Amino acid sequence: MRSYQHLIARAAATAAIVFSLTAEPRVSRAEIDLTNPDWNITLTDFGYSDLLFDDAPGFVGREYLSGEWAAAISYSQDANSHTPTWLEPQFVFPDWTTNSDFSVISPAAVTGFNADGLPIAESTIANNEVSIHQTFEMIDTVTGVEIGRSPASLGGAGASRASNQYAMRHTYSITNTTEADITDLAIFQFLHSLEATEALYDDRDYGGAFGEYRHDITQTGDTGGFFGSSGFSLVDLVSFHVEDVPDNYEVGFYGSIQAGDDHDIGKPSVGTHFSVEADALDNTDSFTPDDLWVSGAQKVSLGTLGPDESVSFDTLLAISTTASLYVTGGPTYGLFHIQDRTDHHGGFDFSLARAVEIEVASVTAPGRLLGTFDALDPAGVAQRVTDGDFTTPDFNYGDVMQLWDLVFEGEFDGLAQLYFYYDPALLPEGTAEHLLAIFHFNGLEWVALPGTVDVTEDYIAVETDSLSPFALGIFVPEPATIVMLGVGSLLLARRIRL
Repeated sequence: MRSYQHLIARAAATAAIVFSLTAEPRVSRAEIDLTNPDWNITLTDFGYSDLLFDDAPGFVGREYLSGEWAAAISYSQDANSHTPTWLEPQFVFPDWTTNSDFSVISPAAVTGFNADGLPIAESTIANNEVSIHQTFEMIDTVTGVEIGRSPASLGGAGASRASNQYAMRHTYSITNTTEADITDLAIFQFLHSLEATEALYDDRDYGGAFGEYRHDITQTGDTGGFFGSSGFSLVDLVSFHVEDVPDNYEVGFYGSIQAGDDHDIGKPSVGTHFSVEADALDNTDSFTPDDLWVSGAQKVSLGTLGPDESVSFDTLLAISTTASLYVTGGPTYGLFHIQDRTDHHGGFDFSLARAVEIEVASVTAPGRLLGTFDALDPAGVAQRVTDGDFTTPDFNYGDVMQLWDLVFEGEFDGLAQLYFYYDPALLPEGTAEHLLAIFHFNGLEWVALPGTVDVTEDYIAVETDSLSPFALGIFVPEPATIVMLGVGSLLLARRIRL
């Protein structure tokens, strides 16, 4: 899927009309922009999306989903089979007309806000047998939804990664509008994300917020080259989560370069979308092709509906962004610009707030080094404790905990030198910065790391032999140690530069 950001007029918060740029006829439909503080998604009346953009500071406008977020349903009535039918009449980029027989009853519109002040939108569509009322709600998960990262068939404990703080809950309420029973009702949820190159299905329960939504289709993309030739990139996950046990699932292609697809015009010639239409999802749970592109779907049975009866189905859409550096050997130098990237005159201008510099002297097994940053309020800290990520902090962190999660998928010997660039704007007013310290959760307890504070450039330098959560704390020393801390706050003479 190509990114046509410069061609797309962003939908207004209310609605906009989309029309075709091609010679093919296109169904006009309304679109809404549903937003949260981290990202926004553009949705049609039919619950379809081709656009999901980053709104995090420094990354505004970066796309995760310029692929497909779409659903289909199937059912039987009076011995007649209604084969899987897409709700959305027209997919875009690549443009192709679906088999939809649905029309709009109530166009998509924001109808209110939840207790967290996040928007709720609704729409209603119908065909001759059913009406489908859809609700789209942005929700604050506090600490993210655990995204499954191990194929179900692999066995074992698996692996997961927390999503960004906000997710979208998409609810379909399906009503039988006829006077005869509808049987064998099923819904198919489909996903294709923009730059994903691998996909999997995972059914493990990783706990945490919305842990009951344990059936995940996850697609991973590494935005290589995002930081030029430095070797840094952003590893993006786009995932949907279903509570109900699916009948079937599949991850596979959504078009193929070798097959002649270009993801511009025309229905991709191979892929999971054909398995949806044929009701033939094959339970493939891992797919990493040499050739773009990937997609995934789940089928969930919803049973029988009598006249005027309704049934609901919902799913969560979540994303995760992680700074990445592939480490092959030592000494390795790296700078994680985890947040606050800005585009400046066609180049990149970096604010170091919330970033991490790292030097690893000896790497015994290569792998990806992953980093994320979170600013957690007390409720967020409590949720991370409940999730088992670390124990209750026994140090003062002010009103907001500045937390860095660093994970190395390889192995290293000796000590890693780390420079944590804290955000002074998040410190309590009047904080004495020379009393700041980095606390490291070693798997059992929080430990204050000896370090040096640079109060001019707002970083703390430490050494450690392991990587996991690191938090900024306000150290309250014994009176006899204050003089030594003052000496430690002198500017460092040596700096790591890329």
